[in-house]
Amino acid sequence: MVSKKLLKLFSLSLVIVIIVFSIYYDVNNFSAYISKVRKSEEPPYPKVPGIKKIDVGEGDDTWILTDKNELYHWNRFKKTFLYERNHVFDFAVGSDGSIVYIDVYNSVHIRDSISSWHIIYDSKYYKISRISICDYNTIFLVDTFHNLIKGVYDSGTDHYSWDLTPGHFYQASCAFHDYSLWAICEDYVYLYINKFKKILRSEVVFIYIKALSKQHAIGIDSDNTLWEYINGTWTWVRSNVKSASINYSNDIYYVDNNNLIYKKPKDLKS
Repeated sequence: MVSKKLLKLFSLSLVIVIIVFSIYYDVNNFSAYISKVRKSEEPPYPKVPGIKKIDVGEGDDTWILTDKNELYHWNRFKKTFLYERNHVFDFAVGSDGSIVYIDVYNSVHIRDSISSWHIIYDSKYYKISRISICDYNTIFLVDTFHNLIKGVYDSGTDHYSWDLTPGHFYQASCAFHDYSLWAICEDYVYLYINKFKKILRSEVVFIYIKALSKQHAIGIDSDNTLWEYINGTWTWVRSNVKSASINYSNDIYYVDNNNLIYKKPKDLKS
């Protein structure tokens, strides 16, 4: 009788030990996973108040625009964001490191050197609202009348020629890898072919996109959720995102509602 009681007590104790160990193991595994994700995603960027937009070219060539319309560039040597320009309305980084921006006075500037910028476009009739750049040779603008304006650099004249396409454009993004063009038209995302043809890429409302190729892009929807599109499928990345970008190597950078900048490497699953 005593042996049976001892056996039951031993069995019960063993079960309790197994349960406690399982809980401890799972909790520690989960904590380790969260730590790994945070370590993998958060680069050594200091917190910057009031980030309005982030964009990245090659590698960690990171630029941010603040709510005060000030443009900053990440300096890897000093490990800080350095002030570059003020009165900036929107900006974009190209695959070759070119940087362009629209100022609050409706002029488009491009960077030539460490401290040299020059105006390549301005208009008294159309207010420019968005900008995208493939590289130094090709730039896209969208105005408040929702027209698409393409600028092509002519090395012979050292000027850009501009061509306007009427439409319902809200934003455009030139893909780094193949120079295809994605666009938000009437709230939905399309792969733009020409003024007669475009291919629907989403059936929900998006407020921002950044493209890498015809089959790869990221976007933020109207609920501030970040998605990644690869070969026909949209995959959830993160919620509560105010701005995002993807570099030439497929690493995703995003800013959350607390103004923290994160990096999601291409090999890290959501």
